[in-house]
Amino acid sequence: MDDTQLRALVHQLEQNHVHLQAVSQQLEELEQFTHAFPHAQPSSSVLVPVGKGVFMEGQLAPQQPACFVEVGAGFLVKKTRGEVVKTLGEQTAHLRTAKTRLLHQQAELESQAQKLLEQNL
Repeated sequence: MDDTQLRALVHQLEQNHVHLQAVSQQLEELEQFTHAFPHAQPSSSVLVPVGKGVFMEGQLAPQQPACFVEVGAGFLVKKTRGEVVKTLGEQTAHLRTAKTRLLHQQAELESQAQKLLEQNL
């Protein structure tokens, strides 16, 4: 058995598993938020992120509040609630695709590792 190949496969499996867990967690959080977002009522209490894991307690404005979506490099774009719901749906679809891809990679890596083990029995 080529020990180097097996070690490399085990390392890839471990890294893929870590990525899969991260994507699964992000997907779960996004799905929860997507479900709750359309039902948020004016004057609802919310936590507002103000930086690296720091939040302030706040309330939604009585009028239809504007939403801001980060589009990269710290740039924000003002969107309506409907546009945010659409964006959330797109992000959810993207994460589901990533999760499916990672699951396929995991299965392929496991198959390769199994073949290496069987060759040397």
